[in-house]
Formats: sequence, C-alpha cells, structure tokens
Amino acid sequence: MRSRALLVVLPLLLAACGTRTTTATVVRTVTQTRTVTQTHTTTVAAPAAPLNAAGDQRLYAHLRSARLSAGGYDLGVDPALFLSGITANAALAADEGRQCEPHACPPVPNDNLVEDESHRVYVYELPADVHGTVLVQSGTGIGEQRISGAQLAALVDGTSPLRLFEPLESGVWLDVHIDTVTGFAQQYQP
Repeated sequence: MRSRALLVVLPLLLAACGTRTTTATVVRTVTQTRTVTQTHTTTVAAPAAPLNAAGDQRLYAHLRSARLSAGGYDLGVDPALFLSGITANAALAADEGRQCEPHACPPVPNDNLVEDESHRVYVYELPADVHGTVLVQSGTGIGEQRISGAQLAALVDGTSPLRLFEPLESGVWLDVHIDTVTGFAQQYQP
C-alpha cells in the first residue's frame, strides 16, 4: 500500500516543484496472490509531455488535388480507413456477406483492407516547407526519399520529374494539426 502511495505522490511532488530531474526513482512492488509471486519494477520520473496535442491526427488518404495558395497549397484529401488484422478480416467478410467470428474470419489478401466509402474530398493546408517521404526505386528494392510539401504538390499535379516506385494512389499517411498537414509518408501497397 505504501508503494502505491509513493507511485502516486512522487510524480505530483516533482511536478509541483516545477523542476525536471535527470535521475529516476525505482520502486519495486511485490504482490503475492495464493502461492504465485509476481515482481514488477517501475521507474518513476517527472511527468512527460503528452504524446498528442489536441487537434493532432493521422489520416490515411488518397490525394486528389493540390492548388497553390498563400503560404503553400490547398490539398484535396480523400480519407479512407486502412485496416489490418481481425478488423480487416471481419470487415471483408461482412462486405462479402459471409458470417464468421472475427478471430475466425479468413485473412484479407496482402494483410490490409482499404475502406473508402464516401470518396468525399476535404481540403487541408499543405505548407510548402513541410517535409515527408515518398517511395522511390533504390537499387533492386524500395527506398524512401524525403521531399517538401511543394514537391508533394507537384507529384499530385503530375508536374514533378520525380519517379516514384509506385503511384501516389497507393495512399499517403498525413499527420495533421487541425487543418494543416505537418508531415506525410507514402504507403507501400504490394
């Protein structure tokens, strides 16, 4: 009981002090249930920044247009669901009218299923200087090349001299903060 109180109180004390410490306190808790002993080691440190700020999201999408605007481009984005695992298996079975328990549904081809039901295009701001990656030929395989938002817009427009390993129709992951693209990465589709 004392160890749990320390786990709760220590981060609060550290946060209240307003200082960050580079040392960590290790608390070892031993719990006994019947004749089985479980040992857990927990490292307690100062509170970390949240992983995602409000308004941050990651979208899988097909890029439909890129129009020059003040400070960058208006990017036409057709979002879709990129499904894997039992989620994809059960969705495909339902699409095909088959009944199966989710864990018993046959696997989808190529491990993934893209569900793009509406084909509605939304507009997001794409700063010219934001960066991301696209897939290019690298020797006998696939490589990634870092490009700018301006270069991505040229690829979407069909005016780029850059030759991709596969077309952008394979889909792109967009990191978005509210209405602005903050990063992107082309998805490989076998």
